[in-house]
Amino acid sequence: MKSAVCNTKRANSYIINASLFAYKCRRTLMVPAESTLDQLANAILSAFSFSNHKLFYFFCEDCYGHSYHIEHPLIQQPNVDHTNDICLKDLPLVPGDHLTFIYDLDTEWEFTLQIVDGVDEKPDSIMLTEAKGEAPREY
Repeated sequence: MKSAVCNTKRANSYIINASLFAYKCRRTLMVPAESTLDQLANAILSAFSFSNHKLFYFFCEDCYGHSYHIEHPLIQQPNVDHTNDICLKDLPLVPGDHLTFIYDLDTEWEFTLQIVDGVDEKPDSIMLTEAKGEAPREY
């Protein structure tokens, strides 16, 4: 993936709000920039008490309007980046940016991810820092 740089300062970690708007629930995570999107997906699913038995993908646009579609490795589409190869630091993220995380390609649970802030703190792993609202049942 070619990453367009929209900002000059890179964060060590990102504060990310993951929301299921239809269910009025949100989880806030502190995510090290070195985390893969695979790790982020696992953390989001865990934070909402979902299993991790289905395929998923991420979609976002950078500040120049370039679209990024990053898929679970088992989807195996040609010329597409995979979630186990792409880290947050590979994406041109700035506070206010949004990503879409789609889990379960049949049901299509749509999570909206908002980059709240980039911070200097660097935790060892992804941390759940806040939970608001009751998560829906996956099945």
